[in-house]
Amino acid sequence: MNPPKYRPKSGAFTLVELLVVIAIIGILAALVLPTLSRAKKKTTEIVCLNNLKQLGIAMHVYLHDNNDKLPYAGIKMMVATPTAAREMTWDSLLNHYIGGNMTEDQLWNPAASASLATALPVLKCPSDPTPRPDWFPPPLPIKRRSYAMPEYMDSFGKLSADEKAPWPPSPDSQTGVGLNLTPRSPFWNGGDDSVGDGSAAHPRPSHQPAIKVNILPEPAKTILLTERIHVHNLMGLYERHDIRSAEEHVASGEGPAYQPPYFYPPADSIHGGRFNYLMIDSHVELLLPSKTTSDLGLRRGMWSIKAGD
Repeated sequence: MNPPKYRPKSGAFTLVELLVVIAIIGILAALVLPTLSRAKKKTTEIVCLNNLKQLGIAMHVYLHDNNDKLPYAGIKMMVATPTAAREMTWDSLLNHYIGGNMTEDQLWNPAASASLATALPVLKCPSDPTPRPDWFPPPLPIKRRSYAMPEYMDSFGKLSADEKAPWPPSPDSQTGVGLNLTPRSPFWNGGDDSVGDGSAAHPRPSHQPAIKVNILPEPAKTILLTERIHVHNLMGLYERHDIRSAEEHVASGEGPAYQPPYFYPPADSIHGGRFNYLMIDSHVELLLPSKTTSDLGLRRGMWSIKAGD
């Protein structure tokens, strides 16, 4: 008797059919994945934009509480060691407005208070890929800050090594809105150091020079905050808290890109080469840097208080 012939089970895939299915899946994946990637990038753009909108609201509540004075970009006392630093930045002043709960002493000494600080998501762009700085070892958690204020002047009251900043700030000032202050600044309020009114360790921010919003001729065209992606841009620290011009969006030219201790992502990796800009009037725009200024290396256009430059 002849043995029964083998017949494949009804409904089973043949090898050819299986290969066809795999090919179709591959084609669909190739079509869908770029769309998903674009959707993910769009989502991070929107989250970043919303971060800046929240910071804009916090800024305006701060203005209401401080006689319409903009927060300075940074203030720093002269100290001997990093763990005894006495410094505040614009995000320190906004800490309680954006969900933070740090005390005044903790805000003044961010390096020593790093383990106590609560990371504030509103300060970090989801497209910010920068790693942990080498000088900030584990287990201290990283409190990333992806944003910065356009610089008015450096800590010495200068626009550059050879150029003093215009003073006092006026509608004709061709510079940004972020003041940097130290006791070595020519504009420092020395009376703030007297006992009872403030001290070298606790100067009163409200007693120092500030830019009032009513001098700004074009609030809708003047940048208040924008993205500065840098490995050293950390919450509360007087480091990369300000930004001089559009050329510093990703710290180009400062060192060996992609090599420790620095990390500079390519500009086109952040929102496809565009950046979010929070304006003085609280609206946010996603723009190419070239749309914000006539010269990427100078304080012009939206980077300047002065109108029409």
